Amino acid sequence: MKVASVAGTATDPGYWEVIFDVIPFPVYVADVTTRRIICANRAMRQRTGAAPGQICHQAIYRQDSPCIFCKVPELLQADPASEPCIVFDHFNDVDDRWYQLRESLISWFDGRRGKYSIAVDISPLKEVQNALAEAHAELALRNRDLGTALLRAEDATQAKSRFLAAMSHEIRTPMNAVIGLTDVLLGQIRDPEHLDHLTTIAGAAGHLMSIINDILDLSKIEAGKLAITEADFDLAAMVEGVRAVIADKARTKGIELRVVVDPAIPNFLCGDRTRLSQAILNYLGNAMKFTERGYVALHVRAADLGGSDLLLRFEVEDTGIGIATEDVGRLFDAFEQVATVGTSRDGGTGLGLAINRELAQLMGGEVGVESEPGRGSRFWFTARLHRAEAAGDSAALSATAPDRQVADRFDHCRVLLVEDNPVNRKVALALLAKTGLAIDIAENGKLGVEMAQAVPYDLILMDVHMPLMNGLDAARAIRALPDRQDVPIVAMTANAFDDERRHCLEAGMNDHLGKPVRPQILYSMLLKWLPPARA
Repeated sequence: MKVASVAGTATDPGYWEVIFDVIPFPVYVADVTTRRIICANRAMRQRTGAAPGQICHQAIYRQDSPCIFCKVPELLQADPASEPCIVFDHFNDVDDRWYQLRESLISWFDGRRGKYSIAVDISPLKEVQNALAEAHAELALRNRDLGTALLRAEDATQAKSRFLAAMSHEIRTPMNAVIGLTDVLLGQIRDPEHLDHLTTIAGAAGHLMSIINDILDLSKIEAGKLAITEADFDLAAMVEGVRAVIADKARTKGIELRVVVDPAIPNFLCGDRTRLSQAILNYLGNAMKFTERGYVALHVRAADLGGSDLLLRFEVEDTGIGIATEDVGRLFDAFEQVATVGTSRDGGTGLGLAINRELAQLMGGEVGVESEPGRGSRFWFTARLHRAEAAGDSAALSATAPDRQVADRFDHCRVLLVEDNPVNRKVALALLAKTGLAIDIAENGKLGVEMAQAVPYDLILMDVHMPLMNGLDAARAIRALPDRQDVPIVAMTANAFDDERRHCLEAGMNDHLGKPVRPQILYSMLLKWLPPARA
């Protein structure tokens, strides 16, 4: 390794040349008056070929006229309070490199006033900065595109929700007539052949409604709007309700239907009875679909009864065709149907299990399945519920003969039905006929407000979508009437979305009854809101 030797004094030019040559960056000193180079170190000479005596802007920057760097001494001398040096970045066209220049004034050993300049090659740093700038610009562009895509996705989601709400209303309105009048006829017809036809119609209508409800629930899940509503309920009544729904099909197929509830579980609980029933029926429906002989069993077990929170496990066991191990992992995915014998015959959307997974998670639980081909399956889900604050009246919580209860307890009541659709009016009147209630009819919201003003009704059943005045505006107008702030108003609408329910409550309505209107639910709603007889 060669080591430079420094000899002489600070007034010796050779001394400075040795010092400058040790610096790895280009360095030169120029006379501020003549702009001629006094000293250039080895790095400067190698980069530019500059030599003492040459004019700096010609030798270094290949310019005939003074460059901006020649003005640095003037800038430094003009402001005595300025920093002792000026630092700036410069792109040199001669070698296509970026340099950071540091320039200051010095007194040369022979008394001349000089400009001292050192150049640090910062091209690698500039390349990194440029790459970062390009990446930042690309990221900003991507963020803008993502923002645009997000807005479009939100618009599409809103459009889909509006479309589904509209289609729900349009489909449920005629289904209200099909299901409602079929229920009425099933209570009136005695001829076995006619009853068989009606039962077939009711089964087909129920299957169609389950598909519609599955699609709507999936839409709610995708939009994050599927909600759980907690209220006190009778566990035994709920279990009996789901058993009754599936019992006819079990009887028709000759399959034994078993129901076992752990006696250690409190009968009165707090949770979402509707969603629990839906999840159980999804499992029972699948079990009944793929079981040709043997039994289908519902078990309600206590997973954890400690404290006020309870963890219950609902199991549906069958002796059906079973499921291959390789298919189990995708059973709870939306639109998945395992390709087993019977699927093409029994049909379905493949949404029930995916919905059960979401429902279980919303209720603080999980789902699972154990199965073996040819030996049946056991599907289960858990849900976290609470003990009811008060046991309540089991007769009131029970769904046993609610139409008879209405007739016995509320025959003194007068009800206003506000409904513009003649078919829906016909269905509602047929369902209400057995209750003994006095029923008045208004064919639009405006007429409903006028009638409510004239008569102190005990309950108002209000359609939401009507001409002249919709149900929401009608409810607000009724609430503004003297002495009508407390009359119960129950919305009757074919829109099954939670937003509709919220809008009804915000408008001053007390409850929400979805179409198609099922008799048991309608009678339960009457039991809930009709006032008892005055003493």
